[in-house]
Amino acid sequence: MSIFHDMLGSAKDSADEIRDRAEAWKDFAEDKADAFKGRAEARLDDLKDIAGERSEKLMDRAEDMTDKARDKADDMKDMIRDRAGDMKDMIRDRAGDMKDLVENKADEVRNKLR
Repeated sequence: MSIFHDMLGSAKDSADEIRDRAEAWKDFAEDKADAFKGRAEARLDDLKDIAGERSEKLMDRAEDMTDKARDKADDMKDMIRDRAGDMKDMIRDRAGDMKDLVENKADEVRNKLR
């Protein structure tokens, strides 16, 4: 029976050793998984920060473009007003010239009729 007890003890010792090794591998795998998870979370935070910065830059750029477009629109509006004023003055001058011409012709006709 002592051989049987020796074999049983060796089997128990082997089983305990296998269990200990399995536990060690499990702990090792958990540590690696936790480290990987930590790196992934850190990278995700970095990506969120980068995305936030790029979003801010895009918003600033869009705001700048909007301001430039408004400035150009204001400049165009002023230019159109100036041109309209110039055209109004030119039409007024030509109308005055036409009036003078018509009056002169009317005076010539009156003088011929007298």
